[in-house]
Amino acid sequence: LHLIRPGRIDIAVDDHDARYPITVDPTFTATQAVVLTESPAGNFGTAVAVDGDTVVVGASAAYSQSGAVYIFSRNQGGLGAWGLAQMLSDSSAAAAGNFGLNVAIHGDTVAVSGYVRNSTTVFPALYIFERNLGGVSAWGQAYLSGPPSNNATGPSGKYSLAVYGNTVVAGLGFASATGAIGSVVFLDRNAAGVGKWGVQATLNDPQNSGLD
Repeated sequence: LHLIRPGRIDIAVDDHDARYPITVDPTFTATQAVVLTESPAGNFGTAVAVDGDTVVVGASAAYSQSGAVYIFSRNQGGLGAWGLAQMLSDSSAAAAGNFGLNVAIHGDTVAVSGYVRNSTTVFPALYIFERNLGGVSAWGQAYLSGPPSNNATGPSGKYSLAVYGNTVVAGLGFASATGAIGSVVFLDRNAAGVGKWGVQATLNDPQNSGLD
């Protein structure tokens, strides 16, 4: 599920091993409403992702635009209840706000997009968090990207995210007079060494590379 904007939800269905024809029945029953006591301007719920018994919710304008990501777990606080397991944020000196613009989860890996800055420029950032990093059931930061290779800068550019197994895919659709073009980056959990996330491959827009 991905909340595109208030009132619209996109549903993605994994059809791996499915036998066609298939029927998708997008019928839902509300079991619980989660309300946090943050400012209404926090944009809680503008990015959501779910895997198994874990739900990840982005609030990119929370805490004066710094942004936050909330991780909820089933049976947290009671049988069948959805309770807050942890809040993620970027409190580093490089943080430039809107942490939680997009989120993705698979298994024990969560990807988050936001913005960071160097001495002169604000640019899109990709964060990767892992479960049990820093303590049992704790979510710890395992990776933070550097400046995008396609020269995209914020706030016009932001990452779209997908996670599966040991791979995080981050898309950065962007075009500008400075020559930045769309790209997709593949990150692997062991690309920079055992247990160390790193860039494994990059795909560039074929419409801007002479490939028709």
